[in-house]
Amino acid sequence: MIQHKNLILLCIALFALVVPVSMVAAQGPSPRAPRAPSALLGTAFTYQGQLKDNGAAANGAYDFEFRLFDAASSGTQIGGVVSVNDAPVTNGYFTVPLDFGASAFNVDARFL
Repeated sequence: MIQHKNLILLCIALFALVVPVSMVAAQGPSPRAPRAPSALLGTAFTYQGQLKDNGAAANGAYDFEFRLFDAASSGTQIGGVVSVNDAPVTNGYFTVPLDFGASAFNVDARFL
């Protein structure tokens, strides 16, 4: 009979450990709770590239013109030219912001 009481006490102790954890997890927000509105994303993005000048990594300030096309070769240009003047290039690497506008991107592939 003593072994039976110990088993009951062990079960009660385990139940006391498990129940509070599951109760805490169940008290989170309702899956149907309203969400805060998301911030709208703009159309600009950051482009990082590598530039070589006469076969060597470029260094200095460079002027860039970027164009977007609908095919890798012989494609049609989408939108206008995006110019970036005096962009710093260090050891051949540069980072520039680009924005071709909202109409430039849809479900079709684009090539820079």
